[in-house]
Amino acid sequence: MTWHREHRAFVVDEYIHNGGSVITTQRAFRIRFQLGCNDQNGKTIHVWVQNLRATGSAPKKKSPSRSRTVTKLEKMARVRASIEQSPKRSELKHMQLPWDYLIGV
Repeated sequence: MTWHREHRAFVVDEYIHNGGSVITTQRAFRIRFQLGCNDQNGKTIHVWVQNLRATGSAPKKKSPSRSRTVTKLEKMARVRASIEQSPKRSELKHMQLPWDYLIGV
């Protein structure tokens, strides 16, 4: 389930208000929202509180994205040179794309 801002804010506020009691926080959450699903576990509550204290925001930290090693212009130049070197080879092979890449377009 995706937790909305209101849910996270309520959980963090209740956790602090209840002196760090996870069980009491979970009970208050169930009473307040009545979502009919499994609520967050103790680890989730602790992570939200730690994130709030560290960053000022309760949502999980975004994982660092993979850094791009080749810029678009460099890749275009490399593909162009490859096509000039062997023009009979398909463009998809030059670009190192799977054969079904263009089917969804």
